[in-house]
Amino acid sequence: MKVDCWLYQPAGTPILTQIAGRSANATTESRSTGDSRGTPSGSAVSPPRPVSRSACGRVSEPLKSLTVEAWNVRLLLDAMCGGLRAPLRMCGHDTAYALDRGVEADDRLLALAREEERTLITRDRELARRVPDAVVVESHDVDEQLRELRAAGVDLDLDEEPTRCGRCNGRLERVGREDSDGERPAYVPETADPVWRCRDCGQRFWRGSHWADVRERLPDGQ
Repeated sequence: MKVDCWLYQPAGTPILTQIAGRSANATTESRSTGDSRGTPSGSAVSPPRPVSRSACGRVSEPLKSLTVEAWNVRLLLDAMCGGLRAPLRMCGHDTAYALDRGVEADDRLLALAREEERTLITRDRELARRVPDAVVVESHDVDEQLRELRAAGVDLDLDEEPTRCGRCNGRLERVGREDSDGERPAYVPETADPVWRCRDCGQRFWRGSHWADVRERLPDGQ
């Protein structure tokens, strides 16, 4: 099945893509490695393709179909896309969720996207038209949404060394199965190794059944 995912650009603007606060010309441009807010080394943007017919019907200007090569940018999910939180974070994406921030009103959501230089992912096309480079997913189903994001060029490979907490989006660090006082959280299996801890919320993570389930659900057999 053909899956289209769309990026919006305001009418009358140059055909540029703004990623993590940096502009890229329509010609492919490599980037150097940045901090956790930027893009990874070697990520690039491909030229926009002509507007075409999506799987859900005709779209019109100023809609642009844009393929982004394996980008890893700061993301913002609106209230309709909350099911994408854990998979995107487990793939290493800095992913904020509107309801986690107590944000429901459209104006506040758009302000947050601009202030934190995040790419908005939404199912609301009218909302997407109000902010540069928002990604619109068509499906209600999380697995289908992941396929749409993969089609848009979002890197959906699980990190061998995870960096983001699936619960709160905090940074992870590798730790022993036991805390420094020798105590092991009851929910951490004896066989869990390696183990990572979120610096913000303290949650422990390991490659268990949830990891395997997400790996199976990711597109392209990941």
